[in-house]
Amino acid sequence: MDERTTARDGLDLSGAFDQAWIQYRANFWKVLPFGILAVLPPLGFLHSIPLGIVLVFALEGLFLMMLVDTIRLADREENPDIVKRNFGRIWHNLKNGAVISLFVLPLLLIGFVALILPSILFFSLFLFSFGHATARDKFGIDACMESYRGGKGYRLPLFLVAFLLYLLIALLFIASYQLTGGAGWLAALPAAFALPYFYMVVEELYEQLEQK
Repeated sequence: MDERTTARDGLDLSGAFDQAWIQYRANFWKVLPFGILAVLPPLGFLHSIPLGIVLVFALEGLFLMMLVDTIRLADREENPDIVKRNFGRIWHNLKNGAVISLFVLPLLLIGFVALILPSILFFSLFLFSFGHATARDKFGIDACMESYRGGKGYRLPLFLVAFLLYLLIALLFIASYQLTGGAGWLAALPAAFALPYFYMVVEELYEQLEQK
């Protein structure tokens, strides 16, 4: 980390994307299972809206916490014991992942209904919530507030990063939906490959902010 440089007056977005790609290729098989887990809860909406809501609020935060925790572990240890780490912190991840989901997801849904852009803005404000909850063991709400405070002065670049995720997921879903003939669960699976890389970018930006 000491060899990485950040822009003096802002975030080094290109450096974050480049470094995340290096980490993604090196740790692909370590993080992919958690990317797959993270796309499973929303598939409940294919069965019914109530099931989708229950699965997303109960499990999505947990799986994203596990993904972010695994990214940090794989970046810092040559042969990390990922299974032991995640089982040892399952209560912490479940509790705080659920709290973050209950706090952030309603804002994202309301913003999505309001022509999508507000949803992207809300997402960018709380981009580092899972990072704070895993790296600093903060309670979910505290992690959200720390993410909000830490992003001050960098709203535009963080909004652009969030926008890229929304755009990427939308393009992957549309392309997969067409290729699979409308099989929703298959169309959602490419996101499993995109989410780990995206959160690696977020992790790089998080560390840049930590160094400022």
